[in-house]
Amino acid sequence: MIRIIIVLVLAGLILLAVGWAFRWLVNNRVRITMYRAPTGREIIWISMALQLFRTLLRVLLRRS
Repeated sequence: MIRIIIVLVLAGLILLAVGWAFRWLVNNRVRITMYRAPTGREIIWISMALQLFRTLLRVLLRRS
């Protein structure tokens, strides 16, 4: 039960931070454009971050 609460609190904090960042981008009229495709190293970093996030969720939501 405590793990679920921790996961919900972490997810809430992440969503709050993303919301603030998105609001800041909109208020400052920042345009994000990609001039090039991501490199192989950038793709590897993104996939590693997503894999780490999935593993963290599995560990936190695992039943003891």
